Amino acid sequence: MTASNPEHLPAATLAKLETLLTLRVLPTAIASLSEPGREAPGINLETLLERHHGELSRWWSCPPEPATQSEDASFASDPIAYLRGAIEGDLRCRNQFAMVTAAARLELENALLTLLSELATALGNAGSAERRPLALAEAFANHQLRLGEWLRAQVAGGEQRVVSEQYSAELQRVVFGWEELPAGPLLDLGCGTEARLVCFLRAHGVEAQGLDREATSELGIRGDWLTTPLPKRHYQTICSHLGFSLHFLHHHLRPEPTSLVYAKRYMQILEALQLGGAFHYVPALPFLEELLPAERFRVERRLLPEGLRTGFLPFEEALGDERVTRSTRVVRLAD
Repeated sequence: MTASNPEHLPAATLAKLETLLTLRVLPTAIASLSEPGREAPGINLETLLERHHGELSRWWSCPPEPATQSEDASFASDPIAYLRGAIEGDLRCRNQFAMVTAAARLELENALLTLLSELATALGNAGSAERRPLALAEAFANHQLRLGEWLRAQVAGGEQRVVSEQYSAELQRVVFGWEELPAGPLLDLGCGTEARLVCFLRAHGVEAQGLDREATSELGIRGDWLTTPLPKRHYQTICSHLGFSLHFLHHHLRPEPTSLVYAKRYMQILEALQLGGAFHYVPALPFLEELLPAERFRVERRLLPEGLRTGFLPFEEALGDERVTRSTRVVRLAD
């Protein structure tokens, strides 16, 4: 969604507004998703809004165009898409299992559109400068209420923080049982912002790249592991440490259709392997692995070191299957 470009705002002012407004629209009031002591910015934002109330009112009161769904929208060109991306990123940092559907994304963009509309009204029609602070405070308070409802719908059961971690390349090699370096080309699903395994493998001559919603262009593909196209019969190795299969398992244990999406994507991942190539992941997915045709795929599992099994025990109990606490290697044998 776009509004008119704030061409009359100085670049420095626009940058400061971007920072302060982004902080203000994040879920500061949602206890289950916010950090202790996290606070909204102080009077600096209100001062900035007051100082440029005319330009901002005109900018934010323009009718929006249809959403572009751009992952790289700038605040100046598309404030709604930019702020939506900031909220989604904040949510993912706090709960890695949260999934934002296209419908939910549209709901969030509509909520942000409402916020900007209310801000535009407060800045343009609230009368004197003395009355504007109250109108702005009401607009932000209304936004937090709408955002709270939206967030609770995204995080089933009001789950607490489930953050993503950055794991060392050495630990991942132990988990996957890689005594020797894996063959490339290699794709690391959910490589993380630091892509430590990708960096390690590249330093040792392995052709490797990552795929992650927060990946940098230097290290891989920035995208969703459920929707980013994968070339068929391309990779010799695909791996995912506490990534794809962990999320698959999480959704499999809940009464929701997302597990079917993961099942279809799992097969697409296998189709992206060369003949003889392998998909390495942890935790295991025995409920699906046992359905793979033996003439096309060979499933190999290995025990995790004792100290690494503890975190998977709740999944083992829920499934009633101790195989989930192992790492899996699925080799593609035939088309």
